[in-house]
Amino acid sequence: MDRPKRNQKNRPAPECPTLAKLFCIVVLASTVSCATPLRNIQPQINSLASAQRYEKALALLDNPSVYGARNQLLFWLDKGLLAHYAGHPNDSIAAFTQADKKFEEAYTRSMTQMASSWAVNDYREDYRGEDHEYILVSLFQALNFASLGKLDEALVEARRADAKLRQVGSRYKDGQKNVYSDDAFAHFLSGLLWQATGTPEGFNDAYIAYSRAMALYPSPPSLLKSHWEAMKKFMEKGALPPSDLAEVYVFEYIGDGPIKVSAGLPVPLDGSHVTRISFPAYAQRYGEVASSLVAATHGQQEYFKETEVAENIGDIAVQVLNARRAWLLARAGLRPGLKYAAAKAAEAEVARNFGDVPAQIFNVLGNVYNLATEEADVRGWQTLPNDIRIGCLTLQPGTYEIMIEDFDAHQGLLEKRRLGTITLKAGDKKFLVSRGGR
Repeated sequence: MDRPKRNQKNRPAPECPTLAKLFCIVVLASTVSCATPLRNIQPQINSLASAQRYEKALALLDNPSVYGARNQLLFWLDKGLLAHYAGHPNDSIAAFTQADKKFEEAYTRSMTQMASSWAVNDYREDYRGEDHEYILVSLFQALNFASLGKLDEALVEARRADAKLRQVGSRYKDGQKNVYSDDAFAHFLSGLLWQATGTPEGFNDAYIAYSRAMALYPSPPSLLKSHWEAMKKFMEKGALPPSDLAEVYVFEYIGDGPIKVSAGLPVPLDGSHVTRISFPAYAQRYGEVASSLVAATHGQQEYFKETEVAENIGDIAVQVLNARRAWLLARAGLRPGLKYAAAKAAEAEVARNFGDVPAQIFNVLGNVYNLATEEADVRGWQTLPNDIRIGCLTLQPGTYEIMIEDFDAHQGLLEKRRLGTITLKAGDKKFLVSRGGR
């Protein structure tokens, strides 16, 4: 009697070893994740910004998804700054408001996402922003409102910048070094805004802000010194600044800020495993502009004033990243070790269940995985300028055409830009912004 045929479809599949299965899933999922390009057009946006094609860049930023799900903060930062450069302060205010929300969300993100980034690479984590980027949002917002003549709103943002600096400081534990605990330009700008109110209370607050800025600048700008002296005279003698003149403040953004690049070195784990420790570092982008002048033309008369560096964003960015270097290296060194331990445990289980040859193949795949998934997080706010320069024209009431001229290190004229025509009354304080050359 023939035996009934066994149903092949019902035959149970051999059980895959637990550790090997887990590691295989992680390898495959992570390799696919790392191999799939991010939907990120930030490099193209940065190129357009460098070419001063702000409207074209803004047209591409129609939806946050173009930067990828993990880079929403960068989308709103770039959109806000490009609108600021393009002379659309209301659009810039709206975008930076969203950026501020993303900053707050970043500090309350899920622990699951953090654990995932530690196990694979930092690109699995939402971009949270650097300390200085968090503060700069409020400084740009203050200038947006000031350019619209909304001093009260501008002062709110200046106060927010100060509060953010305290908030950043509170995140550092005892013994940790916070190199960005204060910002001279933030106080300088706050002083200008308070003085622009024209009230005794405003002059008092301006004096306090200027004094803080004077203490922070290694070499205070001459404009800050003159304004501090005027406010000091008011505080000591009650002498009011002249009210029959008008002032035009021009904030010029010069150069491109440094960008993050991947640095690293190979590290042998044993005779058959090599890994790579990767960490971000800044590469400077040097520009041609060495100095600039702001000019006002009224009929046949011309008035000039040289600008001064009020904020070196590039230096601050490098200092902030360097201060985190020890932590970044510790994190970068731990992650490959965790991957290696998981790979060796899975390799041993494969050897027990399938033999030495499959285990050797698994060993090679694990080594490739370790190298392929170790990436430094080089995301950052790439449309930032390197410097913020400031110039002030003190003018009689009237109608003026405002210009700005950029010069190279040999005083050769690089560019002359028209900022517009404005009509000034006695006591007016006008705030203008302009994106200068590279």
